[in-house]
Amino acid sequence: LGRSYIGFERDKTYAKAAEQRIAAIEPLPEASLAPFMTAREAPRVAFSELIERGMIMPGTKLFDAKKKLGALVRADGAIMFGDKVGSIHRIGAVAQGAQACNGWTFWHVETKKGLKLIDELRAEIRAGMSAE
Repeated sequence: LGRSYIGFERDKTYAKAAEQRIAAIEPLPEASLAPFMTAREAPRVAFSELIERGMIMPGTKLFDAKKKLGALVRADGAIMFGDKVGSIHRIGAVAQGAQACNGWTFWHVETKKGLKLIDELRAEIRAGMSAE
């Protein structure tokens, strides 16, 4: 953990054994010492940032996991489901007939490898933020 130590011991044998034990410790990699970050503590990323970075283009269709529901991405960061326009969260709720929805974990984008959660794209942005 990068700590220093001070030892007080009258018995030289014990002091020597303690020094040997401490010298044998392998320090942990720096990355393993990073504090755990909850979803609330993670940097905020707006859906519009995915558009600004070219990860999703205006006009792209977002789908639910079963590809039964779809919404169109607008240039302003809103999405459109039929005649309804709003955030990924609000439109996700409307599309399902639900009170609320986490749009990040509901909507997917089509890729060459199949459907990909937009939350994974957000994670890529966050990974770049922590590397900076």
